[in-house]
Amino acid sequence: MKRILLAFAVLVLGSLPRQAVPQQTHQHPPSAVIDGSVHPELIPDLTAYRLWFVTVSHGPNATGAELKHQAAQLSRTLLNADDQTIVIGILTSFKTQYLSLINSYNKVATVAWAKGESPNAADFKLQRDQIVQSTYNSLKTSLSASGWATLDAHVKAEKRFMRLSQGEVAQ
Repeated sequence: MKRILLAFAVLVLGSLPRQAVPQQTHQHPPSAVIDGSVHPELIPDLTAYRLWFVTVSHGPNATGAELKHQAAQLSRTLLNADDQTIVIGILTSFKTQYLSLINSYNKVATVAWAKGESPNAADFKLQRDQIVQSTYNSLKTSLSASGWATLDAHVKAEKRFMRLSQGEVAQ
């Protein structure tokens, strides 16, 4: 008898119209996105270089697979072998500095958060941009004239694949 009542209750309750249960939602204001495929000119060159450096660079202990991937990425630049070798060396230095900066910032941020404070992101961004500018300058002065022109054109053309929030561009 209990089984019949239970089955009946399940049938009756299952056939009743369901009411929507209100759920709390947390909405963020829509973030304006700069789509490089539409407006590549709105992406600053230094930002494009930073993204390209981060994507293509590897540290000094890169695996064989990472180096193979990097070689494939660099082959798209159409640089000659000598210029590619220079780029690899400079990008290795970039990655070492960049990762060191991130590690330092993470340590400082952890201490700040433990104290209930916010870390100084502006200082991090300034140092990050200095590393990017230094790497840019090293490439510009170290590559052959045609190598620099080729690399510069390549990175600027890559903007068409980039999408950034306007907040990122304003930094």
